[in-house]
Amino acid sequence: MLKRSTIGSHHHVSTKYLQSYVNEYYFRQNNRFVDSFDKLLMQSILVNSWHNIL
Repeated sequence: MLKRSTIGSHHHVSTKYLQSYVNEYYFRQNNRFVDSFDKLLMQSILVNSWHNIL
């Protein structure tokens, strides 16, 4: 599954960033069934937390 997702999403896979590709794949798999409201809520929380950091 991971190999197929990299072919569909990325043109080149570097071993340097392989862990990042794996993390992105698992994030997408874990959030497949999250509805739109939950996505909006998570994004607003992330944006607010970044504004607090900066």
